[in-house]
Amino acid sequence: MNNDKLTELVRDADVALENNNYFEAERLVHEYFEASTSDCELRIRAVSILRDVHWKRGRANDALPLAEEAIILANKSNKTEEIAEAIFSKGCIYNSLSDFSRALEYFNEALNMFTATKDKNKIAGNLS
Repeated sequence: MNNDKLTELVRDADVALENNNYFEAERLVHEYFEASTSDCELRIRAVSILRDVHWKRGRANDALPLAEEAIILANKSNKTEEIAEAIFSKGCIYNSLSDFSRALEYFNEALNMFTATKDKNKIAGNLS
């Protein structure tokens, strides 16, 4: 499968997630994984979508390893914003698991990264 088709699968999965169509988002991400290459940015997005699908379905324990994988992949990309987003999401998962001290650790780490990038919209959006 070519890169355009893989990109389309991830984009369609993102739209399905935004529309709360979790079954379709999960199906598209798995289709991407079956055909994927080593495109790190697409893989980060695909893993993040699957993480969010599990988390929004109330399966935080299933989302946790995907959150960690998203952090690892984001670190490989060396993109501070992607790393901060992945760390923030892991904080959200710990929060939903009522592990508030761990959630706070991840929220603070993400906030520090967003502050370093001076992205005021991300700082304000993640604090709300």
